[in-house]
Amino acid sequence: MFSSSISQRVVLSSELWTPPREPRFIELYKSFPELWRVKNKEYSNPDKKNAALNNLLFKLQEIEPNATISDVKSNIN
Repeated sequence: MFSSSISQRVVLSSELWTPPREPRFIELYKSFPELWRVKNKEYSNPDKKNAALNNLLFKLQEIEPNATISDVKSNIN
């Protein structure tokens, strides 16, 4: 069993990754099926994927100004 403190740990130390902000980022991620739904026609479109990643980055940078696309990718994979 994990302690409650361990189960609430997140990948980034950013406030975005702590409750209650983490669910908002997850919901935003879910709004871009081209990033996660393999059967989506946009899934294979690198331009659409990059646009979605940039949207996620923009939101992340509101909390963590030095965040990069690599930060976004490492936290959604």
